[in-house]
Parts: sequence; structure tokens; C-alpha cells
Amino acid sequence: MEVVPHKEYGAMFIGKLDQNTVQPIQHVHYEVELKNGGRGGNLKQPNFQNGPIQIFTDFPNSDSYQQEFKDGLYEVDIQQFFTSNPVLTITWKDGNGKEHKEIIELTLKQSR
Repeated sequence: MEVVPHKEYGAMFIGKLDQNTVQPIQHVHYEVELKNGGRGGNLKQPNFQNGPIQIFTDFPNSDSYQQEFKDGLYEVDIQQFFTSNPVLTITWKDGNGKEHKEIIELTLKQSR
């Protein structure tokens, strides 16, 4: 997950998913648990050839949170906007039809 500055909302949260297996992936189901609600979806025949696939974009959900981001926050402050352990749960089928499930703790990535 990447947190980048945003002129109107103060910050934008971008969730991305990348392929870490050499086998082709037929289908991915994902669920993300954040403090302000969950996100989920399905990717059929996802194409990771160009790198990670963006799976969600979100913004601070109140004027006061947006202003705090505009004023500047440290990483420890940003972490407070998420659950204590924000997680991504993915279930995916490989090219052989075998189903896999992973629970991944989300980490903040510094924007470039």
C-alpha cells in the first residue's frame, strides 16, 4: 500500500497487488480490511506483465483527517488511520487449477 500526497484530499491510499509466483494465475479474490471499511474484488486472468495491479484507491474520510494530511504527518501518524494490523486476504488459483490462500499484513510504502 502506498500513501501519496493529494491536493484536494490531503492524501491518497493506493493498494496494489503483484505476482510472486512463476505459475500463471487464473483468478484472484481479494479482501482488504482498513479502519474505514473493507474493500474486495475479483481479478480474472490478471496480467502482471507490466508490474503490480492497482486494486483500490481511497482517501481520508473526513475534513479534519484531510487537513491533517495537508498539514503534514509522520509515518506513525499515518498508521493511525488504519486498523492496528491492516491485512489483505487473497485466494488465488494457479495455472493448474490449485487454490491457494494467503493473509498478508499491509505495510506503508514511501511515495517516490
